Amino acid sequence: MARLTMGDFEFEIEKKAVDTIMVACTDGQGRLVGARLTADYFMSEVLASGMYVPSSLLATDATGQVNSTYPIADPASGYPSLHLRVDPTTLFRMPWQPGTVGVLGDLEFIDGSPVSIAPRTVLRRQAGRLEAASYTALLGPGLEFTLITAEPAMGGNHLAARSARLEPTLHRIRRAISDMGIDIEGTFGLPGTGHFEVTMRPGDPMRICDGAVMSRNAIKDIAALEGCTATFMAAHGDSGVSGHMSVSLRGQRGGAPLADRYGEAGLSEVGKAFVAGLLEHAAELCLLYAPNVNSYRRFGTDPFAPTHLTWGEDNRTCAVRVVGSDTALRIENRIPGSDANPYLTAAATIAAGLDGITHQAKVPPVVSPTADPLPTTLGEALAAWEGSTWVRETFGPEVQDHYATMARIEIEAAGASADLDWERERYLDGC
Repeated sequence: MARLTMGDFEFEIEKKAVDTIMVACTDGQGRLVGARLTADYFMSEVLASGMYVPSSLLATDATGQVNSTYPIADPASGYPSLHLRVDPTTLFRMPWQPGTVGVLGDLEFIDGSPVSIAPRTVLRRQAGRLEAASYTALLGPGLEFTLITAEPAMGGNHLAARSARLEPTLHRIRRAISDMGIDIEGTFGLPGTGHFEVTMRPGDPMRICDGAVMSRNAIKDIAALEGCTATFMAAHGDSGVSGHMSVSLRGQRGGAPLADRYGEAGLSEVGKAFVAGLLEHAAELCLLYAPNVNSYRRFGTDPFAPTHLTWGEDNRTCAVRVVGSDTALRIENRIPGSDANPYLTAAATIAAGLDGITHQAKVPPVVSPTADPLPTTLGEALAAWEGSTWVRETFGPEVQDHYATMARIEIEAAGASADLDWERERYLDGC
């Protein structure tokens, strides 16, 4: 089903099929936040003019609680309002909630300037830099998650082991996401207990990431309605859960500038430079790819999660995997976990790859045994992010400071005694 057009939307309101509008943006963790409005109020007051929301929407921790250490939420400033401007191209059906349509928006300051730390704004800036370099990107995120169900006869909560038992829930998820107008291939079972993936077909960076956050919201809602829990924790049980991001580029005249059928692993010199950029900046960007204390447990337990800055052709143990050939070639960033914010993962992938192209970075040997390790804790990732001049120049000081604060809040919450039970309590619902 195609995305909901304004004409379709107005018709459904007129015939009383829609009476509630969810107006939302995402917080730093990638969760939809906003308000549910009546259709009459939305049409008369919000569609054209937007609405005011508290700046605290961007100042929450992993549990959804407001934390005043964020620069944007200093209590001395009185938590001033931001302006949420509706993007009518993002209208989407919410078939699991009768009479409800959702729409995303962009956050602005009261003077109309964009809020630079807002995830959608972060991605828009990096996608714009790529376009200025005469490239466009096609992205394909993997939405992996864990389904948990209750079985009293087996002693309480446990992970669902068989996809067949959960097929009614998975069918409802597939149907709902398709009805939202999001182009997916389907759902796939993964090796970990209760782990599944919704595979999205590649598309424009903003549109595809909008679809990813819409889909994540749908998965969690539908699981709850079916008596299950869906979590995007990176490591809930016996293996990790990924949020890999695939990318291919197109030039001004089309074609596939990353590909050369005669090149190493099917890569052109541009393609190898893109891979080199991903690897060169991976440690600095790991805070965006793995934003929570729990994120780093995945790197130690999942055989498909990378631990070193390696690349290879169709090699799932590497940080960067090259797949396909010619126009079907794609470069897969396998570092992000399922808990990463899709907008930030996409922005980081584009920024790093573009920097590699710009500076003609040299790719290291395939699956090098001397490759540097990835950060092993959120603290290490925070140090790399905060200490990076490149991050500050590429994303801006406000973005660097805001997401450093987000990481610091999680580190302080964990203290020295965090274990998997603590992580489940903190991240199960929040991710």
